[in-house]
Amino acid sequence: MKKIIKILKNFNTEIRLKFKKDGIYIKEMDAANVSMLDIFIPNTLYNYKYEKDIDVGVNTNMLYKELNNSIPFINIIDDFLLINNVKIPIIDIDISELKRPEVIFKSHVTLYLADLNKFKSEILKFDESVKFICSEITFSIENTNRKILIHKNSCLFKSILSDGDICRYSSDYVSLFLNSLSLSYDKVKLHFSSDSPLMFEIKTIDGIKIDFILAPRIMGE
Repeated sequence: MKKIIKILKNFNTEIRLKFKKDGIYIKEMDAANVSMLDIFIPNTLYNYKYEKDIDVGVNTNMLYKELNNSIPFINIIDDFLLINNVKIPIIDIDISELKRPEVIFKSHVTLYLADLNKFKSEILKFDESVKFICSEITFSIENTNRKILIHKNSCLFKSILSDGDICRYSSDYVSLFLNSLSLSYDKVKLHFSSDSPLMFEIKTIDGIKIDFILAPRIMGE
């Protein structure tokens, strides 16, 4: 659970935890309204006596500080979230439901973990914006100074499905998200379309689900 909060604290200082019977749901937009994290943490990864659905707001840095790599004991008493009997004040924040953008993605790329680190190290060399370009046989990531071109038959990919899409995104946000990951997973799926949001989809071996959604960069930004 600590690894999930590590990702969130890089984007948000306050988060809403939605406790349900099957697990914790977190859906947050960053302060600039550029990216969204939609996360599910299954109830097998923490100990909490479920009584009813409840939403609580907490400071992300305080929560991260009190978590360790073991399964935490969580409780809610009065105005505090208890993590292993350490009290974290519950924050009164807007708990209205954020809506995900309704997008029909046309391009889909699967990156395997064995080569994801290579992909990540190249992305970190990009500055400002980055183009994602997908055809039926190739997937390229480029800006004015660098280009990564990968053929469909490369070991990087399980599949490339595309309708000839081209879109620009903030390389800072892409790099920040990829650099925050320290989870156990075997692949990452990328979904995008021309002039649409980009979505990174991750499912870990222990049941965590992460969707990172990034708004496109408009020409001139």
